[in-house]
Amino acid sequence: MADVCSGSLGTSYQFMLANKLETAMWLSQLFTVCCTVLLILPFLG
Repeated sequence: MADVCSGSLGTSYQFMLANKLETAMWLSQLFTVCCTVLLILPFLG
């Protein structure tokens, strides 16, 4: 676990642990965008 908490990756990991609700909302929005793109892509050709 010491390797995860070093550098910018460690900062991101600490932010995600401190702000679990915001992280979950951000990930759900990212998942929604990915699903939307994958849904629309077949219609474009």
